[in-house]
Amino acid sequence: MVKNLVLWVVVAIVMMTAYQSFNSNGVSDSTDYTTFVYDVSNSQVKEARFDANEITVTKNDGSKYMTVMPPLEDKKLLDDLLNKKVKIEGTPFEKRSLLSQILISWFPMLFLVGVWIFFMRQMQGGGGKANFVVPNVIPCRGMDFLHAPNARWRRQGHELW
Repeated sequence: MVKNLVLWVVVAIVMMTAYQSFNSNGVSDSTDYTTFVYDVSNSQVKEARFDANEITVTKNDGSKYMTVMPPLEDKKLLDDLLNKKVKIEGTPFEKRSLLSQILISWFPMLFLVGVWIFFMRQMQGGGGKANFVVPNVIPCRGMDFLHAPNARWRRQGHELW
C-alpha cells in the first residue's frame, strides 16, 4: 500500500516537472504593460513578439521580459512601435485538427467509462478466471477434524462457533 502511494507521488511529481519544463518559453521575468509602453516611448525596445495576449519583449541591452496585453485595444501601440523602429513579430493562433478536438473533448469521458468497466469486471467474482479446485487427498490421522470438526472438539469441551 505504501509502495503504491510512493510510486504514484513520484509519478505525479515527474509529470508536473515535465509539464513545467515543456511549458516554459525561456522568459523568466514578467512585468506590467505600463512598463512596456514606457520602454517603447524611451526607445529601449529592440523587438516585440505578440502571441495571443502575451508580449515577449527584447530590450536593446539583450534582456527579455514578458507582459500581458490588457483586453483594451491599444491602436496607438502599433504606431509607436513602428515609429521607434521596433521589430514586430506575431504568431498565428494555433488551430487544432478535428480529430484532436474530438480526442481532447471525448478522452475524459472514455477514460471514466473504461475505469468503470474495469471495476465492474473486478467485482464480478471471477471475471472469467480459472476456478481453484481442491484436490482429493487421503486424510491422515491428524486431519480427521477436517471431515467432522465439531465432533472432536466438542468431545474435548470446546465450542467452535
